[in-house]
Amino acid sequence: MNPIQLMKRLAGDLLGVTILTIVIGWFLLPYLKRRKASQSERLDGPQSHLKKEGTPTFGGLFFVPSIMICGIADALIWKTNSLLMPILYVVCIAIVGFMDDYIKVLVNKEGLSPKQKSLPILILAALFVCWYLFVNPFEPVILIPFGGGIVPVRGIGKLFYGIFLIVYLYAVSNAVNLTDGVDGLLSTVSLPVGITLVVTAITVGKALQPLYQETAVLGIFLLGACIGFLLYNRHPAKVFMGDTGSLAIGALIAVTAMLQGVPWLLLLAGIVYVAEAGSVIIQTTYFRRTGGKRIFRMSPIHHHFELGGWSEGKVVGVFSLVSLVGCLLGLLTILPFLH
Repeated sequence: MNPIQLMKRLAGDLLGVTILTIVIGWFLLPYLKRRKASQSERLDGPQSHLKKEGTPTFGGLFFVPSIMICGIADALIWKTNSLLMPILYVVCIAIVGFMDDYIKVLVNKEGLSPKQKSLPILILAALFVCWYLFVNPFEPVILIPFGGGIVPVRGIGKLFYGIFLIVYLYAVSNAVNLTDGVDGLLSTVSLPVGITLVVTAITVGKALQPLYQETAVLGIFLLGACIGFLLYNRHPAKVFMGDTGSLAIGALIAVTAMLQGVPWLLLLAGIVYVAEAGSVIIQTTYFRRTGGKRIFRMSPIHHHFELGGWSEGKVVGVFSLVSLVGCLLGLLTILPFLH
């Protein structure tokens, strides 16, 4: 595919997902409000969040169908099915999130237990990794940072890499999920991540197999979903993403970086996700070992700053700047690969 065709394809996909997300939201939001599809705010959280009680959740239903529809349209228009399996994986992860949201709203505000949520996510991750390593017609590769080379994954290496990828997919989905807790936060910090993944796919992908360059479409889907959803989720939020959306966003980010052979890139480009998940792990471990003491006022860490007096707007602004810096640093690690 020549550069002009690729730009047309990406522009069409960006417009498609963005517009579809907005349109679906326009129809679905009144329905969610009528059904009172909201979950209870935490009483031990920031007091400013109590006024959000009654705000609908299930916002992921605005953009997950958009990604699915545009993914199928992209495959038909450009006569390729390379991205259908990654999109199917994202949709399946979104279904797990939907089940959790549904239970929180209609059955039990605690939702699925950690084990009940983790098991299907791990199973789906294992199935997708098996497809990627053993069924996918394109040879999996790993890019070594700072121009260290492009290493194909073969033989017994697939087994060890596969175990790593299952843990990686699970961890990234959950880390991104934890980032969703302030109006517009997850969508905004994910915009630089999406741009980074698109740039990586287009530039580095010229030297690799077709699947690599095609992952630019997945990055574009991430951008379109975040842009379209921000119309409804910016402060004050009209709807929350819910696990339906946040788990799907996490799966989309993880899959795209994985297919590009740069899962390590998210340590920098996804620095906000790392900090959010890390704060929860540190807080929980310290709390248990000290008999109830805390390091942070509250975790995930965005709540720590809220309880310290930061407004939601300041949290989103600062965290988005950190995300941007992390993405720029991440691009420096692949600079030697750029053509």
